Amino acid sequence: MSFLEQLGRKLSDVGQEAAQQTKSLTDRARLSSAIFEREKQIRGWYAEIGRAYYLEHARDPEALCREQMEAVTAAIAANEADREKLDALRGTGKCPSCGVSVPDGAQFCPSCGAALPRDAEDQPWKP
Repeated sequence: MSFLEQLGRKLSDVGQEAAQQTKSLTDRARLSSAIFEREKQIRGWYAEIGRAYYLEHARDPEALCREQMEAVTAAIAANEADREKLDALRGTGKCPSCGVSVPDGAQFCPSCGAALPRDAEDQPWKP
């Protein structure tokens, strides 16, 4: 076997090995990505299950999750109070029909078109 034939075989072997390693890296990356995406979906489903469980049992929490559910209820109430304070600072309020933020003095909701209530002196609505 001549030197050039041996060199050709070595180059061919190295090329095949490099191609195999590249394929292996590609396969590992594809599988890792698929695993990561499924785990992300699973975390989302866990969150949906937890939210559904909370909504179903919020008024009568079982001992299993009582502390966590009470903490969620308190956090929701605190967020709502802070949203009302933020609306007051922004000069906005919530539409009684759809809940969208509406500027002070608006006569109609920009989202649903509902007429906004007026005060006793027939002044435009204020939150």
